[in-house]
Amino acid sequence: MPLDILSIQLDRHQSIPLPRQLYTQLYQQILHGKMIYKEQLPATRTLAKSLNVARGVVVACYEMLKADELISGFGKGGTQVSYRLRRFHYPSIKTDSVDMPLSHRGKTITEAREYHRQTNAYTPNSLSPSVPDVSLFPYAKWQRLSKEALESAPVWYERSGGTGLLKKNLQQYLSQYRGINIDNLDRLLITTGSQASLSLLAQLLTEPGDAALIDQPGWAGAKAAIQQAGLTAIYAPIDEQGTQLSDWNTSGKNMTPKIAIITPSCQFPTGRPMSMARREAFVRYTAQHKTWLIEDDYAAEYIYDQHPSPSILAHSTTNHIIHVGSMSKLLLPSLRLGWMVVPAHLAPSINDAINTLGIQPSGILQQQLGLFIQHGYLSAHLIKTRSIYNERRRLCNLYLQENGQPFFTIMPSISSMNHYLKINYKTVDIEKLRNRIHEAHLGCEIYHQVRNGMTEHYLLLGHANLQEPVIAKELDKLLKLCVSH
Repeated sequence: MPLDILSIQLDRHQSIPLPRQLYTQLYQQILHGKMIYKEQLPATRTLAKSLNVARGVVVACYEMLKADELISGFGKGGTQVSYRLRRFHYPSIKTDSVDMPLSHRGKTITEAREYHRQTNAYTPNSLSPSVPDVSLFPYAKWQRLSKEALESAPVWYERSGGTGLLKKNLQQYLSQYRGINIDNLDRLLITTGSQASLSLLAQLLTEPGDAALIDQPGWAGAKAAIQQAGLTAIYAPIDEQGTQLSDWNTSGKNMTPKIAIITPSCQFPTGRPMSMARREAFVRYTAQHKTWLIEDDYAAEYIYDQHPSPSILAHSTTNHIIHVGSMSKLLLPSLRLGWMVVPAHLAPSINDAINTLGIQPSGILQQQLGLFIQHGYLSAHLIKTRSIYNERRRLCNLYLQENGQPFFTIMPSISSMNHYLKINYKTVDIEKLRNRIHEAHLGCEIYHQVRNGMTEHYLLLGHANLQEPVIAKELDKLLKLCVSH
């Protein structure tokens, strides 16, 4: 069966070179049996003329096919197919066409959190919470470090929990900004972010069916972490001092949590800091009941108009506390870089798990971030963005105080990225507002809290990504949605 020249389509506008395009199409004809064993191929000049391409295109294509042992010969003796198609005959077995499902464990993982899949790259809406303004990122400085990072990064697999340069500079950063003294760099492990860290810890520190304490309301990622591990959630309400500590009861039966995930520096979504007395109570309780205390240090550097309180690890060195952090809010979410500070006796085992599951970031990317911190760029970026976000919060506050009083009450919050607003149920239809926000693509989120037996609803809106010239315009869109009609 001769070569089907008419079916060959070459596109000079593609980025794929013409020899590679031709090779792919001849390769398919040979493998699918359209050209059989010992079949003669056209001479290079003849085929080039038929396809209206240079002879060199066909020569390069034939060379690639020859390297794959699909053709043999070349030149005066002619070129022929040397691949013998092998046809296998399987016994006829009648079966129903059934899609094989995921395992129960697989379903538990995939159903732990709902994600909004989009064909195009994700772009946050104007009032999406906890979204940094990526236009402020120093792209030029970051780009200048790429060559140095590539040349200095380890060329082999990084198995030590992170590159030495990043761990050393991150150690200094955590000491300066979070008050954490890391005496042994083995305790500092680099991951792909807070979600990866929490999900891994939930798997490693518990058994299926154990109880886990999380905030209510709280971050969906923390809830997903415990659900994918098959744990029973104990929801701790939030008050003026942060996450409440009490005798928890789940399904009518007292359960002591095996892990407790809290956000003491700036609780999400309320923006409340945990009082020092409450922090100390959590440390004592978890130590007494042999509960792992996991501190999710969510956006702790972005605190409004005051210095952020230190990490729990700055006050306690007990071996049951784990600190989790991320660069998603500080720099770019797409960097996918985070860290854990873990007890020394667990560090080797957790590092082995990170390697087994492959959740360590690229060594080159780690090296670039290490250089970025070393040159002082991270500190400069943090100073700049903190000032800008604080000003945007102030302007949003003024606008909401002047125009939003019929619909919202601004709640106390130290977050310089978000506003937490109590919704006035007398003037706002909650479900209508929820649907309108979704339809208008504003990005705000509605949460609820139960206080004294009454359900209260709150609106979380982000202002960090809300540039000054459009603050009034975007907030006015929101207020118009609150009007019942």
